[in-house]
This record gives sequence, structure tokens and C-alpha cells, in this order.
Amino acid sequence: MFTQTRRTLIALALLLYATSLVLPAFRCNSGKSFDGFLVLGLGWISISSLDPRWLANVGFAVLVVSSFGKSTRFHPGTIGVTSILALCSFAPSLGCAGGAGSVDTTLGLAMGGYLWVAALLIACLANALASRQNEEPGYTAERLRE
Repeated sequence: MFTQTRRTLIALALLLYATSLVLPAFRCNSGKSFDGFLVLGLGWISISSLDPRWLANVGFAVLVVSSFGKSTRFHPGTIGVTSILALCSFAPSLGCAGGAGSVDTTLGLAMGGYLWVAALLIACLANALASRQNEEPGYTAERLRE
């Protein structure tokens, strides 16, 4: 039961993630916005400016891959780090071009950004269900290997 629910939630997370890539991810003071594909492609650069939120995409990939495997292994560290990084996306950040080549802060998330956060949190929830599966009455190590 938990495996099917988990996979359904992961499918929903993948749909939201894919949708977020074609929508504006965040808004700038200048009125410009950046689509999710651009943010995904260039977001790794933000790591050099000590803004690690983009790494939530790596956690998302780990959680998705683990959900479709045969293992019901629980990833508490990945769930925790991914959810924290996703929630940090509500904080203002640098990323918009200001005047004269300077960097400016964003005005906040746009629809694609909200869908991205939702996708990551749903993936975290789906993988948290793996721990619930391990707590089912009558759960044995042999069943884990099935």
C-alpha cells in the first residue's frame, strides 16, 4: 500500500517539477522573470556565491530514483536537507541584474518557483512513507528483500 502511494506521490512531484521548468521561477525588481529551465541550467553558479538552494535538485533526483527502485531504504538526511533547501527558497536572494551591471535581489518566487518547492516537498513526503512501511506490523527483513 505504501509503495503505491509513494510512487503516486513521486509521479505527482515529477509532473509539478516538469511544469515548473516552463514557468517563471522568480521575479526581479525590473519586472523580468526567469523560467525554470534557465534557473536549473544556471543555478549551480549560485553555489559559488554561498547560496546552496540549487542543490535541492540533487536531493530531488536521489529521492525520485530511490522511489522507483526495489529498495524501501529510508533517506532521512536527503529528506531533511532537500526540504530545508526548498523552504529556503522563500528567502530573498541575489540573482537579478541591477543597474550598471550590479546584482539585485529577487522580489520572490513566481508560479514555477512555487511548483518547484511543492514538487520537492512532495518527494520528501513520499520518501518519508518508506519509514512508515518499515514500521508496519509483521514487517520482516525478508519482506524488505522482495
